[in-house]
Amino acid sequence: MQVSKGDAASWGSDINVATNSKTLTGLDANSLYYVRVKADCGANGYSDWSDNVSFTTLCGTITVNATTSWNVDFEDLSDNVIPECWDNSASTTVSSWGSEYIWGTYSQSTNRMLRMSNNYLDGGTALINTPSIAIPNDGKTYELTFDHSIRTNTGNDLKVKISSNGGAFTEKSTCYSEGSTSSYPGDFTTATISLADYSGKTIKIQFFANPANGTNSSDGAMFFDNVSVHKATTCFVPTDLAAGNLTANSARM
Repeated sequence: MQVSKGDAASWGSDINVATNSKTLTGLDANSLYYVRVKADCGANGYSDWSDNVSFTTLCGTITVNATTSWNVDFEDLSDNVIPECWDNSASTTVSSWGSEYIWGTYSQSTNRMLRMSNNYLDGGTALINTPSIAIPNDGKTYELTFDHSIRTNTGNDLKVKISSNGGAFTEKSTCYSEGSTSSYPGDFTTATISLADYSGKTIKIQFFANPANGTNSSDGAMFFDNVSVHKATTCFVPTDLAAGNLTANSARM
């Protein structure tokens, strides 16, 4: 047996297999592999190589802790791209860029962010799920933050849902629309959602929209960027520090 990561023309060393099955270990998550085998024909040597079999390993679980956060800003993606290990397949319509309901990246100046665009269609649902994220049970509180902007004439909102340990998604928060804006995508607001209920659990976060019909491609557009899961800030830096009652050798703070 030979294994190749990402390139069927570059094979690794031979792996001897004594039975009809072999568990390959030490593979990288979310990676494409190719495998080929030869039959051991005893005194007659070995057969030719079989056809290649390819597979892609599953996405790994992201781990955060008190010093390590998970941050995504989408700036390195091209337009109309779904980030690795994010999933929008449960949307009722997943179509090409600029039509129907689609999550993908959108460039505005130097920013890139995910968006949902609504072009002349009634009904439908657009959603996208993050990779799995393990929240530690270390006595600390963790939170989700992200920036969002909603441009709509129809009052639709961006909802955030969370699935815990493979369970159903439940709504945690709604980012309310402020109506139509003259800029595209408009000003961003930072949302903060506590993850205190998920200590010791593995979660997925879903950004969900169920938009009504718009009059053009900018109506119903929803954006989010700078997604982060991290330890919540519970001890803030002091502000408004001042000195008073000054003397030659003392000061009151």
